[in-house]
Amino acid sequence: MLQINEVLSQLHTILKCKMALLTDAKLYFYPAEDGASPEEHELQGYDACNIEAADGRVTFYIESSKNINEDLLKLATLYINDRLNTMDCLDDSINRLLADCYNHSDIAVLYQLMDKGEAINLIVITGLDFSGIEKELFEIIRNSVDAKHITKYQGNIIALVQEQNVYEACSNLQKNILTELFIETVITIGDKLEHPQQLANIYDGCMEAILLKQSYGVNEKLLDSQTMLIYRLITSIDQDLKKKITDRIFSSKFIEFLSSEVELTIEEMFRNNLNLTDTSARLYIHRNTLLYRIDKIYKLTGFDLRKFEDSMIFKLAWLMYKES
Repeated sequence: MLQINEVLSQLHTILKCKMALLTDAKLYFYPAEDGASPEEHELQGYDACNIEAADGRVTFYIESSKNINEDLLKLATLYINDRLNTMDCLDDSINRLLADCYNHSDIAVLYQLMDKGEAINLIVITGLDFSGIEKELFEIIRNSVDAKHITKYQGNIIALVQEQNVYEACSNLQKNILTELFIETVITIGDKLEHPQQLANIYDGCMEAILLKQSYGVNEKLLDSQTMLIYRLITSIDQDLKKKITDRIFSSKFIEFLSSEVELTIEEMFRNNLNLTDTSARLYIHRNTLLYRIDKIYKLTGFDLRKFEDSMIFKLAWLMYKES
């Protein structure tokens, strides 16, 4: 029910008065009023109008001082009822599609959301416990990206987003959440949704990316298919072949040489695209110190991190080693 403000905003342009909506034991004001809470569901200065919604738990409040035409008020309540039922229907349909347990009407409901023909991406937002801040979080999402629908599923926030540059839009969203709520989130961008039946597979792909991030200690907080491709590749390699590769590179002498600062050096080399100047700056060490470590790695493994082909094979082996 966190899209209520959008409904009230649209009604406000017509009724031109203060209003509120009580649903799911939550009270929504428009324009917003900080710290307002109903006493036994009664508000001073407002007239109550009960709405026969599907679950029978909605009360619409309008400013008492405004004399709203009765027919206009009826239209407003019908509009609210229709929008609430549509939201509930869409939430339920998307949840069933995410669980891969859907019916034909669920497919039809989601097709209506996709009828403009533009690409829609599923994004999954994970982080700390979102309970208690859902209203604020949903508002930030709506203000940051073109979200066609937002819901909660398995403790994660799910949004269907329509953006030309979805990566850039999600990056801005992440910054806005951090700025306004002081919460660091991980956002995973799923593949483009072309058919409603793909929703479960795309969601599973996002959750796999989050598990791979945890398994391999990936530092990035904005994930997409391209970012996680190498990690998916490694998980598909036969275990015997993995052992041959890691045994070839990670000799006892090299493992003995591996200190925390050497490991950090390797990670920073990859993070800075093998750029020596950037890596030494990020590590706060002299360029010659960095070259000494790289030469030592070369002597112990036979792979030079300054060469693309060597570094490519070494990175695969490095990730396999971290996996074990």
